[in-house]
Amino acid sequence: MAWLAVALALAAILAYLPVVGFEFVRYDDPGYVTENPLVRQGLGVETAIQSFKTYVGGNWHPLTMISHMLDARMFGLSPGGHHGANLCLHVLNTLLLFLILRGLTGATWRSALAAALFALHPLNVESVAWVSQRKTLLCTLFWLLGMGAYAGYVRRPSWVRYLLVFSSLAAALMSKPAAVTFPFTLLLLDYWPLRRLDCTAPSLNAALPRLIIEKLPLVVLVGVVSVLAYRTQDAAGAVIPAAEYPLQTRLAYIISNYVQYIDKALWPRGLAVLYPRQPAGPAAGTVAIGLAALLLFTVFALRTCRTHPYGIVGWCWFLGTLVPVIGIVMIGHLDVADRYAYIPLIGLFLIVAWGLGDAVRAQVVPRWAVVCLTIAVLAALFARSRSQLSRWRTSQDLFAHAVQVTRGNYVMHENLAREFIAEGRSGEALVHFEEALRIKPDYVPARMNLALTLFRMGRRNEAAVCVHGAVRYFPDNAPSQRDLGMVFASLGEHEASIRHLARAVELDPNDPRAHYALATMYLRQQRTSDAIVHLERAAALSPDTVEIENLLKRVKQGSGSRPR
Repeated sequence: MAWLAVALALAAILAYLPVVGFEFVRYDDPGYVTENPLVRQGLGVETAIQSFKTYVGGNWHPLTMISHMLDARMFGLSPGGHHGANLCLHVLNTLLLFLILRGLTGATWRSALAAALFALHPLNVESVAWVSQRKTLLCTLFWLLGMGAYAGYVRRPSWVRYLLVFSSLAAALMSKPAAVTFPFTLLLLDYWPLRRLDCTAPSLNAALPRLIIEKLPLVVLVGVVSVLAYRTQDAAGAVIPAAEYPLQTRLAYIISNYVQYIDKALWPRGLAVLYPRQPAGPAAGTVAIGLAALLLFTVFALRTCRTHPYGIVGWCWFLGTLVPVIGIVMIGHLDVADRYAYIPLIGLFLIVAWGLGDAVRAQVVPRWAVVCLTIAVLAALFARSRSQLSRWRTSQDLFAHAVQVTRGNYVMHENLAREFIAEGRSGEALVHFEEALRIKPDYVPARMNLALTLFRMGRRNEAAVCVHGAVRYFPDNAPSQRDLGMVFASLGEHEASIRHLARAVELDPNDPRAHYALATMYLRQQRTSDAIVHLERAAALSPDTVEIENLLKRVKQGSGSRPR
């Protein structure tokens, strides 16, 4: 068994080793790491405490932030160390999955195959190569530790062992709220491989209520976190109102989303960092075929649950763990993401590994054929993962690939345009800004960055028309108000700039960039005392930013005040 564990670790390391030479990507990584004031300070007692009071991107995940702070303390803002930490977590998750499955089932080779598929599947590249997805890796780590603790509790029940399960779940939830389905998966494990349930009605009626009651403390915990997660996402403006998508439309999206995940799991092609929701919705024919396929496999899994219990467990694991992100509650501008499949894919891997094992045992397929097929599939997955990994080398590579393999991807067009701006390629940037606005005319970031680009190119009148057209969108969105204020400042419209920056500070008092930008505008109007107030606040929020501290000192010295 030891050599199998070593082989799994080496396979994962070889597949992902190039990632340690990659950059941070300018999509979520700035908010989570490179421009996050807490993370930049590194891990300490005060920053650790503050992480429990802080929301990032509409999410509360203090353990994830502590992990990023620890990286910043150890590696600074050198991306190699942060990427290396992600790789180590993926390798650890692979080994834990292997050891836990083997401990639960006693099946060494099947457990190794499931873990190998987990280690090498291209859908998991995003979770490893994207530093911001530390939350997915940490959540999975604690999830798997919770599974192991639960196996120990089942063998020798005690409140101490139950507390380990509860603590693991709490840690997973503090890494990423997606762990809310964890108690449900424990019920699946009760059926197989723990055999605390079976399909017969008398046994089911006797055991199921007891097993559900056993998990009530876990259910209460995930209930509290679910409410918190919904409220924070709603406060961040990420939740799409139910009225925009009637129930029938949502059901169509949900069916389509499940089919997309299965399709990408079976044939991982056209993978991208973002798949935009298509406003027209999925075609009726596609939904009908997808629903029929889902129902057919569900019926098959139920009919074979006595002889092949891993089938229904793996299928329900896949369906159930996707529930928080499948589109019942619509968040942001996407329904499907590779990172969402990191835990759910384990269910499909169980079906494949144990299904092949049963085929060999029943002599349906020769052992040599299964061995050859397995080696070929794993080699193909390895090669495909290495290819997909290369897309994450730089932000421009990532965004350009997303634009190439998806349609209507206004977010990636806007991100790619900003990469071109950074390289001084304004003409190419304009093409992508305009394409983003053609797809979604009310996409404020593209409109404001287009205005800035036009202004820098000397096309001032076009820039003014563009930015004024953005004012009516998202009046209560702090980042948009901040960006509007900064664009108006660039255009020389100082009063409009102050109005929007003040609104940004009102909406989000903890944004150092908004405070700093507002202070500079006050200085232009010689409102020194107002400027000092906002500079002090910016310095408190981002104490390691030399630019803010230096300006604060100069302003105080010039006004006769002494820096504190």
